[in-house]
Amino acid sequence: MRIAALLSLCAVLGCIPKARHELVQVQLDATRTALSARTAQGSQAAQRYEQRIEALLAEIARRQLQLDELAARSTLRDEELERLQVERAEQVFALARLRAELDQHAPEADPALLGEEPEGAAASRDARFIAELEDALRAHLTSEIHRHRVAEAQRADVEAFAPLVALGHGTVEQRGDATVVRISTGRLFQEGWTTLSPRGNELVQLLADGLSSLPGRRVSIEGHTDNRPVYTATFPSNWERGFSRAMAVLRALEARAVPATLSATSFAGSRPVADDTTEEGRRANRRIELVVEMDPTLLGAFEPTVAPE
Repeated sequence: MRIAALLSLCAVLGCIPKARHELVQVQLDATRTALSARTAQGSQAAQRYEQRIEALLAEIARRQLQLDELAARSTLRDEELERLQVERAEQVFALARLRAELDQHAPEADPALLGEEPEGAAASRDARFIAELEDALRAHLTSEIHRHRVAEAQRADVEAFAPLVALGHGTVEQRGDATVVRISTGRLFQEGWTTLSPRGNELVQLLADGLSSLPGRRVSIEGHTDNRPVYTATFPSNWERGFSRAMAVLRALEARAVPATLSATSFAGSRPVADDTTEEGRRANRRIELVVEMDPTLLGAFEPTVAPE
C-alpha cells in the first residue's frame, strides 16, 4: 500500500514539469506567430512607404515637365521660373526625408499602417492624397500661368501706349487684370461737342497704332463726365453725353480696323477721379477711358497637363 501511494505521488509530481513545458511551448508558438505577423505588417508598411515614394517621384517628374513646357513657351520670367524650381527642389527634399523615415521605421511598422485599417483603406487614402496633390499642382500652375500672361500683356500695353504718354496727352495705369488708358475729353473734343477735334483724331490714331501691336485684346471705351447736370434736346443727361463721346472714339477706332473687340459704355459722373467741387477736378473727371484686357479665351488657352498614372 505504501509503495502504491509513493508511485501514485511520483506520477502526480512527474506531471507538473510536463504541464509547465506545454504552457511554455504554447507561449513560444504564440510569440512566433505574433513576430511573423509583425514582420508581415512591417513588410506591408515598407511597401506603402515605397508606394508613397513612387508617387512623389511621379509628382516631381510632372513638375519638371510643367517647368520645361512653361519655359519653352516663354510664359514665365526667369525669377519666377527659378522660384518654381525651388518648389520642385522642396519636393525632392520631401522625398529624401520620406526615404529616411522608411529606413528608420520600416522594421517597426507605423501603428497607423498596421492591420488596424480596413482592407484597402490605406490605398484609398493614398489615392486621395495623390489626387489632391495633382489638383493643387494644377491649380497652382494655372494661377501662375494666368498671372504671368496678364503681367506680360500689361507690360506690352504700357509699351504700346508709351508715345501717347510721352506727349503728355494721356496716362496709363493697371486696374486688376486690365490696363486703363485715360484721356481728357478736352484733348479729344471741342467744348460742348461730341465729334472728335483734329487733335482728337491724332490722338485716336496713336491709340489705334498702339492697339495694332496688341492682338487679342478686348477694349471697353468708357465715357465719364463731371457732376454738373445737363438738360438739352440732344443730351437729356450726362449718361447720353458720356455715351455719345465713347461711341465717337469707338467709331474712329473701328474705322482704323484695330485688331480688338470694341464696346462702349457711359458712367456719366458716377465714377469721379477728382473733386467735383472745383473746376480743375471737374475737368479731370471729364474723360475717356479705354479699359484694355486680354481676351479670356486666349488667357485660358493653355492649361497645365498632368501625366496619366
